[in-house]
Amino acid sequence: MFTDGTLLPMLTGIAHAAAAVGAITSEEAGEWIGDQTRRGQGDRGFVAIPLFLAHAARP
Repeated sequence: MFTDGTLLPMLTGIAHAAAAVGAITSEEAGEWIGDQTRRGQGDRGFVAIPLFLAHAARP
């Protein structure tokens, strides 16, 4: 879990990719990126990356 701006480059990339495929407008991406930047600078962001690990054995 991250609350600072550590993962801002990843978030920015996701927003730009969403705008590139037309899921959001470039203006919406810019507003969202600005909001995430402000949150990260104030240590008020929240990014969690769930990781899953599975293991199986064949009898």
